[in-house]
Amino acid sequence: MGPFSGHMLQHILLMNALAPLVVGIARHQGIGCSRRQWPLATVLQLVLLWMWHAPPAFDAAMGDPTVMGAMHLSLLASACWFWLSVFS
Repeated sequence: MGPFSGHMLQHILLMNALAPLVVGIARHQGIGCSRRQWPLATVLQLVLLWMWHAPPAFDAAMGDPTVMGAMHLSLLASACWFWLSVFS
């Protein structure tokens, strides 16, 4: 597996495995949001994915672990918002 494949696998696991798990725990503790927020959450995820994968941002993330952490944290947060709205 090359570096880009590994990077995409990280995104898939963060956004489609970890985020729903975090949201399930949050919902169990009474945290929720409006179901009507899913379109905004979807748009935010798409904007962040495009923004972070533009060549300058992607190169910065690949070259600096702090920037990579910011990328993953922002994508995880937007995925959590999306899944929270879907599960509500």
